[in-house]
Amino acid sequence: MTSFSSLAIDHCRQALEAALNAAEQQFVQVDRQALTIHRKRGGESEASQVVTDLDIAIEKSIYQALQPVSDELSLAWLGEESSDSLEDESHHSRLTASAFWCVDPLDGTLSFIEDGQGYSVAIALVAQDGTPLLGGVLHPPSGQRWLSWRLSAPTPAVTVKETLTFFTDTGFFKQPAFAPFMQQLTGFARQLGYSNVQMVSDRGAVMNAVGVLQSSHAFYLKLPKANRGGGALWDFAASAGLFAATGKPCSDAFGRPLPLNSAESLYLNRTGVVFASDPALHSALLEFIAPWLSV
Repeated sequence: MTSFSSLAIDHCRQALEAALNAAEQQFVQVDRQALTIHRKRGGESEASQVVTDLDIAIEKSIYQALQPVSDELSLAWLGEESSDSLEDESHHSRLTASAFWCVDPLDGTLSFIEDGQGYSVAIALVAQDGTPLLGGVLHPPSGQRWLSWRLSAPTPAVTVKETLTFFTDTGFFKQPAFAPFMQQLTGFARQLGYSNVQMVSDRGAVMNAVGVLQSSHAFYLKLPKANRGGGALWDFAASAGLFAATGKPCSDAFGRPLPLNSAESLYLNRTGVVFASDPALHSALLEFIAPWLSV
């Protein structure tokens, strides 16, 4: 993993907070009624294809806030709304720089458009080897922030196993695996000692992971699939940084570290993702989903 001095990391932390401040200001200034909704290249779901003027404005403000430290430390940049301009993902500067900023300016754009609460801003600093060095998430509706360097491993506590919460994206509803997965999930939960299963599907990828982070009995997963989509680096990098800081497990669907700087693709459709509230649940989930890992 790339080694940064404590001073360099401190500069990056300060820049990341400044970038979240700049992003938050964009929400203060926005006129929802005047926003234009565009379509972009993405996955199969509507949520992955919609983009607004606000997405673009936030990304620009984040880029400007991070540019001084990026120039100072020769950091690369990967932003969701500027990624469509990449002609060759396999030759991106993130692959050769010591680290890069990975930015989702408005994760859960569809939730924002529909006046929901499941959207956020996510910024990560990722090392060349794919290790998340820093992660920061802003939830504009509440003003709450999660910063990896201000988090720590939770104190183990005995909690009642009653409801297992499954965070998912609405795109999963259209996959062939959805029906059999849900049919078997209740039995899986009961084997682990839970009496109920609750599904939450009104959030973007980042707030799904944050939901797991804040819970003692929850998981968020995306099964591998052949078609492009399944979330991109910017959907999971900041969350991976938060999970690393707390010691909670996240991996691809095969139990490997998330490929957060792969030269093959910006998307994780062939690997899937699994975020879990504790190691035992994570291990059980990997075994449970094994029959669906045919991609």
